Amino acid sequence: MGTLRSILTISLLFICLSAHSQLKVSETGNFGIGTTNPLSRVSVNTDGDANRTMYVYNSGSERMAKFQLDNATGTYGIALNAIVSNSAASGYKHVAGNFQCYEPSENSRRTFGVRAHAGRGYDGANYAVYGGLVGSRNGGAIVGSIVSEPIIDGIYAGYFYGDVHIAGDLTVDGDYPGWSDLDIKRDVRFIENDVLEKLSTLQTIEYKIKVPERALSDTAAVSEVDSRLMKIYERDRIGLIAQELQVVYPELVTEGNDGNLRIKYLQVIPLLVKAINVQQEQLELLKQVISEQEEDIILLKDYLGLNDQEPAKKNAIESSAEPDAAIESNVPLLFQNVPNPFNRTTTIKYNIPELKGDASVNVYDLRGKQLQSYMINQSGEGTIEIEGSVFLPGIYLYNLIVDGYIVDSKQMVLTD
Repeated sequence: MGTLRSILTISLLFICLSAHSQLKVSETGNFGIGTTNPLSRVSVNTDGDANRTMYVYNSGSERMAKFQLDNATGTYGIALNAIVSNSAASGYKHVAGNFQCYEPSENSRRTFGVRAHAGRGYDGANYAVYGGLVGSRNGGAIVGSIVSEPIIDGIYAGYFYGDVHIAGDLTVDGDYPGWSDLDIKRDVRFIENDVLEKLSTLQTIEYKIKVPERALSDTAAVSEVDSRLMKIYERDRIGLIAQELQVVYPELVTEGNDGNLRIKYLQVIPLLVKAINVQQEQLELLKQVISEQEEDIILLKDYLGLNDQEPAKKNAIESSAEPDAAIESNVPLLFQNVPNPFNRTTTIKYNIPELKGDASVNVYDLRGKQLQSYMINQSGEGTIEIEGSVFLPGIYLYNLIVDGYIVDSKQMVLTD
């Protein structure tokens, strides 16, 4: 049976040689199809060269080669397996598979260096393109670069040298640190304290992204977004307006290839930190001013004698926060002006159960300088109308003096 198969094979070979003169075996044992001078061990439609074991050339057809494996058995079903191992080559590049697809000139075709599909396998284990990095040396399992073969300074599952565009969500389970070491920075400049003023010009908005469309005619268009990605155009987003940010911080805005502006949101974070620092400085300054004003008020009250009143009279004065209840007291009372703050007029109410001599309501600035005095000529309840036009906007003190005795002192605020 084996002898018969060999005779048939040789017979068919001679028939092919005589009929087409397509097959050639050289003196060195190289095998050629479509060539009379095979330089490779196997040359098809070309002489090939001695540096390649197999050289196949084709021109003018749609497809060149197809590897198909049906009904695979065993652990692995592999249609094409390329391995470079223990190479003694003198060069520094070892490539198991080198795929190139490019046109001799610009045209409208699509080109794929590698096009792969996978699916319908074990759930969670379908890989259209899989790369695995072995050993302990630096490198990337999958590398994409806009330059020729970058040197990688670490061990990465994926390494990309150049801009990366993602038309969908990016899920990161870990952190995404960026370069920030002072040793690698130059031209260091500190952000000015006007950051609050600049950020206050920005509007925070809620919005949706427009669905991109491809024009079919002057009056018709069709969406060019896959239905599985429509979710990124349907959800609400919160952000800034790039044109506004570009006015105050142009370095945080870039223009994409489509002409639309983009914001470097991560670089906005240092500005927010600076804004918090500026606000904290302002708060500390305000605390200091308030503390100094409180000290001035204490000194002014000492000057007016308000800190030396008898306890019983102090209690009566404190009860003046509730006018109806306080009027029943047998000591003079001064009430808080209403309204307070005010910008036009305000009313000061007082109650003097018994007046033996003179009484007056006096207005002072925070330095203790008396600005106005309103005389009271009779006992009982009364009111005094204060005209805001008499004073400049600010904080003022007023007191009630009865028979040479300071009854009480209060604050009032005049606004613009």
